[in-house]
Amino acid sequence: MHPILAHSIIQTAVVTRSRAEGVARVADLFAAVPVDLPDGPEGGKVKGTVFAFRNNSNLEVLDPLEPDHTRHRFLDRHGPGAYMLSCSLQNTDWQAVGDSFRETGVRSVLEGPFGVKHRYRWHLHPKDAGGLLILTSVMQDRDDNADWAGPHWDEDIATNTRFVDEVRGYIARTPDPVAECAPFGRVGFAMVPLEGGGQGWHGPTGSVLELWPSDAWEGDAVTGRRDFAMVLKARDRTGLLRRMAHLGFTFQPGVAGGRLLSSIDPVLGVRFAIDP
Repeated sequence: MHPILAHSIIQTAVVTRSRAEGVARVADLFAAVPVDLPDGPEGGKVKGTVFAFRNNSNLEVLDPLEPDHTRHRFLDRHGPGAYMLSCSLQNTDWQAVGDSFRETGVRSVLEGPFGVKHRYRWHLHPKDAGGLLILTSVMQDRDDNADWAGPHWDEDIATNTRFVDEVRGYIARTPDPVAECAPFGRVGFAMVPLEGGGQGWHGPTGSVLELWPSDAWEGDAVTGRRDFAMVLKARDRTGLLRRMAHLGFTFQPGVAGGRLLSSIDPVLGVRFAIDP
């Protein structure tokens, strides 16, 4: 069996009650340019709206779609929030990756070739992937962001990164990080203990996925839902904090490895954790 090794988290996605409202919120927060991605060759239907940042990192805003869609059911159960992450793998043999998933009992809800730069990709079942919908891919070119953020993604970087350089991944406050980290290891995110009681994966490009105990920061009980924060590397930290404060955010300093943690955004349903 070949071990699955994640290379980088390319995209973090939130599901919102209104994609238009969510897109406007991100644009206000980061002064960034959105790109609508069409769903299939027929066009006319938007799959999601993406904001591209440096280091091939993206933030996607999703709407609930039709009532029987998994996004709609997610919103009914949890409200808006962290829904999905997409990653590239260090592995290059996609058939061996598929064999490893089957041998370890990791199910996919959708798989196959995708776009131009993917050799193969899997949408992994949340129950087998730590409770998140994870899209994991063997890429032909990890440095080309076109399949994720549209053909002109590189033209948006200068505008989008006035305040935020990159979106590095997720951290989450959860009941039992040690017990909950094992499923992530099976899909490429092998976590190690972190100072302060967390468990974390830190990728070769700077991406992060971390689980922290329920007392790691102040917030509601996490028995029914993890308390997620999207990790940001700031370019203009002072300007970013001024924008966020203007929009009503409050902050907890020195959290989860010394980060500055925001309150939960009411539209996007996540916090933001700004790296030191």
